[in-house]
Amino acid sequence: MHATAAFAALLALSVSASPLPLDVSTTAGPQSNLADPAVVSEMQRMMQYSASAYCPAVFQNKTWSCGRPCAGATADSKVVSTFSVKDGFSGVGSVIVNHRTKSI
Repeated sequence: MHATAAFAALLALSVSASPLPLDVSTTAGPQSNLADPAVVSEMQRMMQYSASAYCPAVFQNKTWSCGRPCAGATADSKVVSTFSVKDGFSGVGSVIVNHRTKSI
């Protein structure tokens, strides 16, 4: 079978196959066994840092005092610098250091 024909057959099979039911109760939440707890913890910490971009205390005042995103795993962080981009789109960002977790 030609490679293109094989790909088309595989694509047709994947499109026509019915999806398997997914039990959400076993795949979501803190008891999930789909991800290593250390990975989940690290992802949650990175989400807190991402959320801080929407906080005026961080972006405008360069202080790490924005409530929940600035507490817990991200506590003791320091805002080193903030910046904005306005070249065809709009965005803000910051450089944040945490010596306790040895992260930038």
